[in-house]
Amino acid sequence: HHREPFVMPGIAGVISRRPIGALASAVEHMTAIMRHDPSYSYGTYANEPLGLAIGWAVHRGAFSDCNPIWNERGDICLVFSGEEFCDDERLQRNPMPGGTSAGNDERYLLRWYEAQGPSFLAELNGSYCGAIVDLRTPQAFLFNDRFGLARLYVHNAGHEVWFSSEAKAILELCPSTRKMNPTALAELATCGCALQDRSLFEGISLMPPASVWTIGSGQVRTRAAYFSPECLERQ
Repeated sequence: HHREPFVMPGIAGVISRRPIGALASAVEHMTAIMRHDPSYSYGTYANEPLGLAIGWAVHRGAFSDCNPIWNERGDICLVFSGEEFCDDERLQRNPMPGGTSAGNDERYLLRWYEAQGPSFLAELNGSYCGAIVDLRTPQAFLFNDRFGLARLYVHNAGHEVWFSSEAKAILELCPSTRKMNPTALAELATCGCALQDRSLFEGISLMPPASVWTIGSGQVRTRAAYFSPECLERQ
């Protein structure tokens, strides 16, 4: 019996000062590249004042098959790819309104963000990446999990930042990246993988683990880490 390999889809997008309308079709194309099966759920979201356009492709019925997720007031949006495993202890520390259970309702992530801000990411457990758009500020946050298990490839192209869960989506849109990085290639041959967040492609790197990047006015304003191994060493 032949079984198709399991492929984890994800997110893709661009941070740019150019009119987002001109980039929306590019993000739609990136998302289409990541749809390995017609059954995938997918979509895009763009916010021109922030200079952010993002798309997603997820397995139908998966944990993150509800993008984009909006809070009740409609001023905070979450795009999430991957899985987060919530336990009773964390629910007790971060109770949901009315004492309701999180279950498979990913809105609890938004409620934790409303209560704690981006620092809530340190509480999460799983393999994921995503973005939060906060229209109250306004600003957005691009993030990944604490160990970088859900890879997010990044390409800095002048005043634009392209990102994708699959490098080939960036390769399709940014021809300058279609050549091998000789340093990464040598590391692959000697160590079995590229080091220091490099990828095999010139100009494409991996978002460092536990990253949270603040986005505003079409640019990455800050690049910070919300977790470090010392957090575990101190326990």
